[in-house]
Amino acid sequence: MVLAALFLLNACTGSGVSDDAPSKAILESGRVLYAASCQSCHGDQQGIGRLALAPYHGPDGHTWHHADGQLLEIILDGTKVLLESLGLPPSDLEMPHFRGELAREETLAVLSYIKTWWTQEQREAQAENSRRWQEANAP
Repeated sequence: MVLAALFLLNACTGSGVSDDAPSKAILESGRVLYAASCQSCHGDQQGIGRLALAPYHGPDGHTWHHADGQLLEIILDGTKVLLESLGLPPSDLEMPHFRGELAREETLAVLSYIKTWWTQEQREAQAENSRRWQEANAP
């Protein structure tokens, strides 16, 4: 059932992220996946338990400034490629990649879950950033 819900989320737009509110099943899947795969470094909704250099994903963090496509790339491919694209050297503090561990649909569920932490204005600004990023990176 969760996989079917995730498939529907992925089918909503070309980026895999829908403008519609995600279902309770998707949010619950995202919550479980976040707790299992992300929370030990990034902390909970308030940032409690976060490692010092891991970004906080709540409303006072910076995550909402990034487009969905960028966030998907970071989660699936880690930060090594991002650091290289910025001309920065590799670091022991790089976020590992989750490609092969999390499916794209699972990653989208995690993103849907953390978006519930943001204000309505932040979600709207982030959605606009995502639309612009998608247009700029369309094949």
